[in-house]
Amino acid sequence: MSDTVDAAYFREKVRICLRLAEGLPWNSPARYQILLMAEDFQLRELELDPVSLPTSRDGYCDSAIKC
Repeated sequence: MSDTVDAAYFREKVRICLRLAEGLPWNSPARYQILLMAEDFQLRELELDPVSLPTSRDGYCDSAIKC
């Protein structure tokens, strides 16, 4: 791994966290912690690559995100 971390690194960490959380019961404290980690990784990804802002499936921006 190189010394620099790019948005793809954090994107992959988000995917891993979501996959792990999916296998846990919905009311598990571990699931909650893993989802918080995924959110943190996603924020770090957006800091590095603001172009990859998430949008809804229909192509419109999420109401919580200024487009």
